Amino acid sequence: MFKRLCMMEPIEVYKSADDMFEGWYGFNRQASKTIKKAFEFDPDNYLYYRNRAITCDERNANGDIFPYDEVKKAYASFIGKGVFYNHNSDDPNNSMGIILDANFVEPAQKHAYVELLCAIDRKLAESKYPGLLHRVESGLVSGTSMGTFAGAAKCCICGNYTTTLEGLCEHMNPNDMHYCKGKLINASTNEYGAEINYGLCFCEDSIVETPADDTARIFQVYAQNKDKIKEGHYDKEVINTLIQALNVMAKNMK
Repeated sequence: MFKRLCMMEPIEVYKSADDMFEGWYGFNRQASKTIKKAFEFDPDNYLYYRNRAITCDERNANGDIFPYDEVKKAYASFIGKGVFYNHNSDDPNNSMGIILDANFVEPAQKHAYVELLCAIDRKLAESKYPGLLHRVESGLVSGTSMGTFAGAAKCCICGNYTTTLEGLCEHMNPNDMHYCKGKLINASTNEYGAEINYGLCFCEDSIVETPADDTARIFQVYAQNKDKIKEGHYDKEVINTLIQALNVMAKNMK
């Protein structure tokens, strides 16, 4: 089992509450049913944002590739996982928020990607990382990064396939002198050492200082006064349950 991290970058801020779910087609919505119920958001106490979490079939700066089929099978595992800062996720108590929903997006002429809807407890985040959310809302900090476990990995250079650390080839073993994952190995062909990951299970999303994947960004940050979302393509019951879980988590950590 391998753990992979992949950094992203956000781009803009929500202007109104009514824009929050515009065009949102989340994982929990049935294809034949559009849920249109008022949903009470509380931006005074929570920061909500949507971000592009991972792009399929593109090598990131760490030398990892996540195939379309693998991401599509696993993207729902994002839901209910924690939001952290700089991948400080070994202890669940370090979480400052929760992933409310995930959407698998398939553009006509571009690589598919996963988009998330996340909520961060403002007081909890301020107590752990003073000033962080202000920097996020002002655009001074604009990176996010997903974390995933991979059950297997394949070297793009020699084709070695393994499910264990002991089975890593010389190109993908960081303790080997020939290790070259994420490094340029042929300047004339612009070839990099890379690893294809299989058997994914997403375990977190983090706000980070330095993004490494320029294809994935936060699309919007919701930072307005308290309002209602009048229409949306989402599962109200599931999101309510996750918000309640975040409330409990925040109370236990304060």
